[in-house]
Amino acid sequence: MSTIALRRLCRPLALASACALISVSSVGAANGVASGKVGLIDAGTQAFGFSASTNLWTPRNLDSPAAVLLSGEFLGYIRTQAKILLYNSTNDRWVAATYAGTPLGEEVEGATGVFWSTTTLYGSAAHWTVWKTTPVPSGETPIGGGSAGSFGLVWSSQNALAFHAAPGTWISQALDGPCLGGIASDGLGLVWTPTSAYSFDPALGTWTHLDLGATNGVSVAGSGDVALVWGDAEAQAYSGVLGSWFPYTDAGAIEGGAASGEIGLFWSAARALLLQRQPRSLELDRPAGSERDRCGRSFREPASSRDPPLAVGASVSRARPGDGAGATLDPAGREVRAGDVGPGSSERWDRSSSGAPLTAGVYWLEARRAGRVESRRAVILGS
Repeated sequence: MSTIALRRLCRPLALASACALISVSSVGAANGVASGKVGLIDAGTQAFGFSASTNLWTPRNLDSPAAVLLSGEFLGYIRTQAKILLYNSTNDRWVAATYAGTPLGEEVEGATGVFWSTTTLYGSAAHWTVWKTTPVPSGETPIGGGSAGSFGLVWSSQNALAFHAAPGTWISQALDGPCLGGIASDGLGLVWTPTSAYSFDPALGTWTHLDLGATNGVSVAGSGDVALVWGDAEAQAYSGVLGSWFPYTDAGAIEGGAASGEIGLFWSAARALLLQRQPRSLELDRPAGSERDRCGRSFREPASSRDPPLAVGASVSRARPGDGAGATLDPAGREVRAGDVGPGSSERWDRSSSGAPLTAGVYWLEARRAGRVESRRAVILGS
């Protein structure tokens, strides 16, 4: 058994040194993470949480070495073979729970942590000293989730569940079709199906259903005070300042969108909508057949009709290779292949992760890049 000295790096202070030194006993190599006001050390049989607010180390015995270490701005997280543990830097406390089921995922951001297994969902926040749980909907398995600092989100094929950190409750939402994906980002959570999107607002603690009608794909974008969801011809824009969604249905074929910080923007061939606190519309007055506006910026000519379903062998122009993650999803929203689905990719979306050809039917191709996610329908025809 060896003794390892651990020192936290610190900046010189005028009045006193903020350096903290501990010695820990370890049967193997120690491991650690740090973020915001939290430092976390796994020393095999013990864990140590450090708070920058109190300048204290707080120990915790472990039943087994940590399998996962995470840290948010105020929380540190450890999962062992049997337990999930959350270190709270605001009060120097550890919160532990023996989990049920097989682990599927976890995430810690800001002051909120979530963990999901095959049977149970767990959520906790900096002002709670217990894990709040809810069972997975009967007959389903979570396929994704995440934390946004003030709330958590987990989704299965037919349901979305939000952990509302303020009251410490899980709030469920039934979906109108198979869930194709989800995002927990800043002040808003989003999940979507082939025809709809559902948003969770942690300020209100409620879900909102956004019906986009018949569409070949659903796209979402958002980070900060704004968010956008759109299909082929209908769109909704969200203002976090006003706490409301604004419909936008007269734009024609929507060509794209982007949202970050305080500004959301999406556009069609003839019109653009700018969302900054409140939505504003801009007419795009271009000469017929022109590919440039009066400022000399390029425009892509609009499609004459909605994009048709993709056939086998086609690619989806949704992300450049290396820019983000992609996946092929089956009709129930389960991932059957992970890989780049952008142009130039050497991977075939119509094959499983093992390389076997997928059976005939309808699939969904998903691409993620820089706060934007798009899903498009694809069809494999029978021989």
